[in-house]
Amino acid sequence: MSTVRASVRWIRADLRARRAQALLTVLAVAGIVTALITSATLLEDGTNPWRGLFAESRGAHVWIHTKDAPDPAALSRLPGVVQVAGPYRSAPVTLTLDGKKSPVALREMSATPPKVAVPLIREGRALRAGDNDGVVVERSFARALSLRVGGLFPVTALNGATHPLVVVGLADSADQGFYPEWTPGLAWTLAPVLARVEPALGRSESVTGLRLADGEATLPAVHGAVTLLEGQIQRMSTWREVRASMELDNRLLGLLLALFGITGLVAAALAIANAVGGRVLSQTRDIATLKSLGYTRGQVFGVLMAEHGALGLLGIVIGWSAGRSPPRSSWTGCRSCRSPRSRCSPSPAAPPPWSWWRWPCPPGGAAAPRPSPRPPRRRPGGTCRGWPAWRCSCGCPRPWSWAPATPSPGASRRS
Repeated sequence: MSTVRASVRWIRADLRARRAQALLTVLAVAGIVTALITSATLLEDGTNPWRGLFAESRGAHVWIHTKDAPDPAALSRLPGVVQVAGPYRSAPVTLTLDGKKSPVALREMSATPPKVAVPLIREGRALRAGDNDGVVVERSFARALSLRVGGLFPVTALNGATHPLVVVGLADSADQGFYPEWTPGLAWTLAPVLARVEPALGRSESVTGLRLADGEATLPAVHGAVTLLEGQIQRMSTWREVRASMELDNRLLGLLLALFGITGLVAAALAIANAVGGRVLSQTRDIATLKSLGYTRGQVFGVLMAEHGALGLLGIVIGWSAGRSPPRSSWTGCRSCRSPRSRCSPSPAAPPPWSWWRWPCPPGGAAAPRPSPRPPRRRPGGTCRGWPAWRCSCGCPRPWSWAPATPSPGASRRS
């Protein structure tokens, strides 16, 4: 029998004899790796929230500001462009609060949420058809000016007319950076309201967003837009500029977090070494047996390294998979389908691994009925058009919907 084959058989027998110790070693390594990856992800999201906002709102990689509205069909044929946001009309206005004047870009927005560059409502509600004076304000701009939902938003157009609008919601957006690093402030309103505030088209501009298949390939799309629109472009911005404006410039915080990270790595290495050392000490008799069979010190070291290296590698794979699993904001269960700031996942058949006990929602936003071996029950005076509420365990509206049963002709004659 070869040395390699004998070593493999010994490793297999040792793992079977000490299953609990092997499992604890794997779980320890997996937990440490998961904690490190999760902390790194949270650190990146905390210091630069652009990535999460961009993914959740399906933001545009390139924003084009033109004097007149461009042809969206022509822009969609540019290299790398997969979707076009707008064009939206935008008018410069001035917000006056407590004697302080702040420039605002009042942008047109429809009552139906767009497919690209969706404002993420954090407080209040989205715009609705019939909001004759409603406006949704970008949240960093609202915080800087202490704006609240239901508060007044008096704006003055370039013609000097003042229009008292009302804040109906606060939203996050990846269209531009945070205020005041990025000015002017951003607000959205319906097209009729914008036309009333600024009726002259010559005093407004058109804003169009381009979502690309590859965010790194912005240069071909920018060159194509410049060639297509020629002298109509007033200014352009890319996702790199927005991301840079959202980064927190705090070197001391970065040094402290790096120090804590290095300390965590050293502590993790010591914990793993302690666990491995304990396992080796418990294998003293087995090591003596291997030496009596002719194993050298180097071969014994190689066998132990192969065994514990395999356990560590398995723990790293498990920890990496757990740490890199999609965050809760990237999928939507039944509860988030009711939220106005999110939408159902386009692939409800693939929920996250920890939500196996939930029944996912279809793209329409309603609770997906779970197949049942029994037909829906009937009650006198009504017909069941759904499934029992316990089928959906995440707080959806009750799928029971009772409606008066349609009486038959014979029943109506008898009555």
